[in-house]
Amino acid sequence: MNEGLSVVASVAGWLGGLGTAGAYVLATRRIIAPGSLVFQILNAAGGALLALSGAVSGAWPSATVNFVWMVIGVQALVGTRFVFRRRFRDPAAEAPDPVEAETAPTEQQREPVASVH
Repeated sequence: MNEGLSVVASVAGWLGGLGTAGAYVLATRRIIAPGSLVFQILNAAGGALLALSGAVSGAWPSATVNFVWMVIGVQALVGTRFVFRRRFRDPAAEAPDPVEAETAPTEQQREPVASVH
């Protein structure tokens, strides 16, 4: 493999790894929702870059797994696109933010507020 291609593959791999790891960190820290457009873009692009790097380097198991990761991300992006399109057409169809839905207390979990007289 020529040196220029090797450098490009290496840079692509590092960027892909940073993208997928970054998406995981942001979702884990609840900065972005796991179903958000940003999360899906980072995962799909990261998987594509890692697959490219693995293929150019001849690391076929890594290239294959990351290609599958990219396909899953693209499918999620297509689904997310339709969800966003539906939300903008019909505001009543907006689903709650999954991060807020997980953390918001239900009626049974809320403690009664004592009244002050």
